Amino acid sequence: KGLGWVRSGFRCSQMWASKRDVFVVQRRSMCGRGKRRKGWVSGVVFALVALSAWKSCASSPVTFEEPLGHVERVPIASNGAFKYRSYAEMVKEMRELENKYPEFVKLHDAQTEFEIAHAGECDEFAEDGGSQMVSKPCKQWFLVITNYATWTDEEEQSLESAVQNRPVVLLSGELHGDERVGPHASIEVAKLLAAEKDRLPWLKQLLDTRVLVIVPMTNAIGFAKSAREEIQQPDGVRIDPNRDFPFDQSPKLCMQTIAARTINELLRKFTVSLMLTFHGGTNVIGYEWGDYGHCSQTGKCENAPDHAF
Repeated sequence: KGLGWVRSGFRCSQMWASKRDVFVVQRRSMCGRGKRRKGWVSGVVFALVALSAWKSCASSPVTFEEPLGHVERVPIASNGAFKYRSYAEMVKEMRELENKYPEFVKLHDAQTEFEIAHAGECDEFAEDGGSQMVSKPCKQWFLVITNYATWTDEEEQSLESAVQNRPVVLLSGELHGDERVGPHASIEVAKLLAAEKDRLPWLKQLLDTRVLVIVPMTNAIGFAKSAREEIQQPDGVRIDPNRDFPFDQSPKLCMQTIAARTINELLRKFTVSLMLTFHGGTNVIGYEWGDYGHCSQTGKCENAPDHAF
């Protein structure tokens, strides 16, 4: 994973596009720790548009009526500040999104859809809408976002046939529960798509021609406990979901986590054209390259071919 990484200064970048659909990343001159970073949410959306645009659809290409930099002025909170959410607050936010925009946002969970287990218990708000907390199974919640009204019939609005006429982009907010930016950026992407679709035509066209599957808390119990690993109750075994996939791994040591099994089931359910996953700790936009099949034990790796991009 050490080759081909594109350094972007993503936290302190302003992303915009001209009417010729050219995406540019600009590094701000005044960039430092503690400064407000307004571009991180809209930057994710622009990355989704840029990456998903390669997959042709029946409709015309995306065109822009105004510079995308205008999205920079969309506030992420009423007072301009941002507060990290708990697991319960994230679930509440997703339910509110579905209730407010039912024609565009559907909320599912992996336990119900795929009949898989849960790793343990998490606190949620009681269903009466109050502030009281109740303990419930931790679930891998995911949003399926598209313009449901423009599908040809009700049958095509099911998960079973969602990919028959629209390419799918899968966005994972995290695999390590203590890396907090990705889950919140994922939620803000969903909110921006739903809330600004009528004001920004390019967002509306994205919803008309794509299916976005967003899993903000892939490692649900890790996020709830602010722990890197998935903590499997009741014995407290900790397993890193990022090392739990059937690649460069012993067959006996993969698919042990609910997080990895959730991603596996989503990839089996949807024909995913592109996938973005958030991590924390460095400023890069990277792609997967540098496995043991292409790198020696000394760390020297083969150059990535063009199609790896």
